[in-house]
Amino acid sequence: MWLHGIPGSGKTVLCSSIIEHLSELCRPQNESIVISFFFEFSTKDKSSLSKFLRTLLSQLVVQKQSTLESIHTLYAQHHDGFKPPSERVLLETLRVALVDAGTVYFVMDALDESCERVGLLNIVEQVATWQLNGLHLLATSRSESDIEDTFRRLNSTILHIGGQNIKQDIKIHVQNSVSQDRRLGRWASDVQREVVEAVSHKAGEMFRWATCQLEALRKCRNVKELYKALETLPDTLDETYARILDTLDPVLESDALKILSWLCFAFEAPTVAEFVDILAVDVDSLTYDPAQRVQDLDDILSICGSLVTKSSGSDGVLKLAHSSVKEYLMSDRILKGRHSKYYIDQPAADKLIATTCLVYLRYQHTRNGDYPREGILQPLIRYSLNFWPEHFIEADAMSDLLPLAVDLLTNSESSFLEWAWLSGYSANGLYTEAPHNNTGTNLDALLYYAALVGSPDLMKAFLARGADINTVSGQHGTPLTVATLSFHISSVEYLLSEGANINASGSYTGNPLEAAASCGWLEAAKLLISKGANVNAYENDYDTALIGASMTALQLVIDRYGVDYTTADAQGRTVLHMAAQGITVGTIEYLIKLGLNPNQEDIRGWSPLHYAALTEDEENLKALLPHTT
Repeated sequence: MWLHGIPGSGKTVLCSSIIEHLSELCRPQNESIVISFFFEFSTKDKSSLSKFLRTLLSQLVVQKQSTLESIHTLYAQHHDGFKPPSERVLLETLRVALVDAGTVYFVMDALDESCERVGLLNIVEQVATWQLNGLHLLATSRSESDIEDTFRRLNSTILHIGGQNIKQDIKIHVQNSVSQDRRLGRWASDVQREVVEAVSHKAGEMFRWATCQLEALRKCRNVKELYKALETLPDTLDETYARILDTLDPVLESDALKILSWLCFAFEAPTVAEFVDILAVDVDSLTYDPAQRVQDLDDILSICGSLVTKSSGSDGVLKLAHSSVKEYLMSDRILKGRHSKYYIDQPAADKLIATTCLVYLRYQHTRNGDYPREGILQPLIRYSLNFWPEHFIEADAMSDLLPLAVDLLTNSESSFLEWAWLSGYSANGLYTEAPHNNTGTNLDALLYYAALVGSPDLMKAFLARGADINTVSGQHGTPLTVATLSFHISSVEYLLSEGANINASGSYTGNPLEAAASCGWLEAAKLLISKGANVNAYENDYDTALIGASMTALQLVIDRYGVDYTTADAQGRTVLHMAAQGITVGTIEYLIKLGLNPNQEDIRGWSPLHYAALTEDEENLKALLPHTT
């Protein structure tokens, strides 16, 4: 089922009520369960689909013991959680877990707010093809054509949230808000009725508009001000937001723009404590001044008025009050209006955030250079370490940012690498362990780091200073291999153009082609093969590219490039052994059709059937049994 409505029509509130109601229905018998996910506009996390799938799996395993087996298998197959699973693997694990779970009510809110909407809709369609009798799916969003097309293709029930019913709901919402609010409830009952009628009538089908007007009316000091406000209620959300901007302190305009820029384009919603340090950075003079740290955290919340809200949790996360706020701030409408100074575009916001992070890191490692573990406890450190490269790359302002980044990384007194490894994981999900032989300013380690974060500009700077393009500086291998694992095609292209060894090994994934194949990244695999990568390369205990490949990559290297698919690895395992551990049945059938022997044993005497039995994958066992003796 798909529920759609206009912005501000209360879809998220309705979704929360549905989840609460379903949870109450499922609780007594404990046979059915509810899983849910709320997509948010407030971050631009590129790994949102992976987090979406992980969240669903975590909800399943908490509520249903029967799903533990599939999760344990996933964990074991990815180096006990050390290697992040791909979205494809997570999706297949979700399918198995849903089968094991029985009756599941699956609720998704705000599909339109996902930053990876194409991928999300593909997942929705794939889930529908599973035809699980126990799965009941409900989604909400705005009425966008691509979302509508998806649900129409699936023959879903489609309902519009609107009409007289929602108008009545808004009136009830306004009545309750007025009667329960200390300031609005102080007026005489006849005045309260006028407030309810005026706001609910003009709100139409928009909860958000009504909420904003009630917030403005709370500030009225007497009845005369109240009636004047009721007579001049804004016609649109745009005008509502413009009036809020009218009330902001002009002295704090720069701080307001910083806060709004971060809230529009941060990869994670910042906390109030992080904003204390963000506002202490002067991006013009490139300095951090502790004397500018705000002392009263409530002062930060007041800078942007009701455009911003704070979560009720202990972490004090700040967010834009509604997705329509971000749309307004980025629209041509604000650019042409009286508040054009508050217009926000992504490159400028990314430049501001990257600059803030770099300046802050420079200050912190200068102050705590010999004791990075002390500085790591500062609120803004983790975000700055993990995400400055993402903002740096997207800012498209290399002439300004590159010198700042290079100075931070190559300063002879810098301990930046220690800071980076302390943060644990990079934004792309790869573990950032301490590089090999990291003493002082290690250019090879810096090149490895630049490949990890995906910046050709940084790599060029470090190569110019003498870094070795083929040195193994971490567990992910050479810079070319780590760039492949990080899914940075521009970095792969750049390193190849600079003469990187295309067949160099030295990591748990083997050489760059093996890394691309194991991730199912066809674009990189095609590029590497076209540049001369050996499809049958085999070193030490690493698999060939074929053995680590996903189904799509596997067909590519076999059908198009004539790879020797009969090759076994050092353990005597063929690609069929590996496929039996959990890749699709189609892969197994494809390999058997090619002539691979389902009875061939590895050095332990195990056939592909043993591997399928180890994972207890019923479908793979069924595919292998007719061909085994």
